[in-house]
Amino acid sequence: MSLTLFLTVCTVASTALLALLVLKDMSPRRAFYKLLRRLTGLDLEPPSPLMEGIYARAEGEAAPTHRPVLLNLSTYDGSGQCVHPDVVYIAQGFGAAGARYWMAMTPYPYAQDRFENPSVYASDDGLNWHVPGTNPVACPPARAGDHLSDTDMLFVDGKLRLYYRESIYSQTPEQHRLYVTESADGVRWSEPRLVLSSQEFLLSPSVLATRDGGGFVMWEVSSNVIWRRESVDGFVWGERSATSVSGLKPGQGPWHLDVTREGDKLHVLLNSVGVDGHRLHYGHSDDEGHTWQVRPYLIERAYGFERAQHYRATMVLHPHHAGVYQMWYSARSIGMVWSIAYLQLIERGGDLVPLATAPAIPSTT
Repeated sequence: MSLTLFLTVCTVASTALLALLVLKDMSPRRAFYKLLRRLTGLDLEPPSPLMEGIYARAEGEAAPTHRPVLLNLSTYDGSGQCVHPDVVYIAQGFGAAGARYWMAMTPYPYAQDRFENPSVYASDDGLNWHVPGTNPVACPPARAGDHLSDTDMLFVDGKLRLYYRESIYSQTPEQHRLYVTESADGVRWSEPRLVLSSQEFLLSPSVLATRDGGGFVMWEVSSNVIWRRESVDGFVWGERSATSVSGLKPGQGPWHLDVTREGDKLHVLLNSVGVDGHRLHYGHSDDEGHTWQVRPYLIERAYGFERAQHYRATMVLHPHHAGVYQMWYSARSIGMVWSIAYLQLIERGGDLVPLATAPAIPSTT
């Protein structure tokens, strides 16, 4: 082949390839990774910047089974980024405005733990939230590097009771502590009271009243184990005992959790970590949380806002629809932006699955 003919063929081929790329709206780099995936089965393409769109989806993936709504929360630091939601539903309403939904959470702008200070919000419908008082309701430790995190809240004897974690890394050995504060109106909070201290993490404490109402039970995660403790008053806690967890994929371990009671049955939303990163599961217990049966992953990290990581989640029974559960979960994007999303679940065959079309939440207004 002459040089002229060779150059002509190359020009025609290049023009055809360029036309194909334009027709498919595809860059040469994307075409290369697409061809590589087809030939080898390996997906080595870096995440697209488009995944930073909150509801963006990766090209070629199946349609997600969940359709979450992101909350617009006014955080004291101005970022709107937050994690560790815990929601309490109070049927008769609480506080000056009689709000039925109350949420504790911590801001976490671009994973800066110095801002991870417990904050409280109120709502009439679980979607639109306002600050009833002043946030944060607890301030960080004095030394940089030490921080607060991991809120959990319940309604006890006409008061909101808020538990949260403090991590002290500035001393050796490091210390992790659980505090509790209470409020009769959701605005003014009592002086925090230390209730537990350990050199282990005490991750994501979840506290409920016992089945007979005569005391309290707490679950927390340390050393890849879900631990259980009991207390008469919720302030002085007994020794911990290890619980048994079945159903987790090999290489995944418990990280954060929240427990909800429905009669004799306990529901758990478990955040695991391991070979598949941070994932969410639904599980249950029929023996007061001594053993847990956990289902496979509850939802996929399908959208831009949750692409990198799922985190702590919480749920309550829907007040007007039997078998429906309202869920709030935290998540992180590839760009390290943290959000809290709302989703509804329904029971199906002993499992909870996302509702494609969720029933409306009646408002008190």
